[in-house]
Amino acid sequence: MIHDGDKRHSKLVEELELESLVYLADYSNKVKKDDDPLYRINELCFFLKVFLQSHKGFDRKYLQDYLNLFSFIFNPPDNHFEKVEYLLEKSFKTPGKIKYSKTIEQKMINGQITE
Repeated sequence: MIHDGDKRHSKLVEELELESLVYLADYSNKVKKDDDPLYRINELCFFLKVFLQSHKGFDRKYLQDYLNLFSFIFNPPDNHFEKVEYLLEKSFKTPGKIKYSKTIEQKMINGQITE
């Protein structure tokens, strides 16, 4: 695991039996971003923080779903059309049931939910 030497990482490294490679914060200040092994990690942490802050009202029990969405957005393919194609393909191939109740039916007016 490549990290910045934060002591909180040691438990993860130990439990998963990982090799630890530490780059202290001042190392990042001395090298170009292209040569900084922590640059992409720090960048993703920044984007994750912005992403979660933009959804402040979400229920924490759905945190994994938000992290999955973030991962889907930031991982390849970079081509948006390929990503949409993949999402639609997965959606149509994933079996599932949608329960339709009288409660929903009662809330429908002209084909739209009123709440």
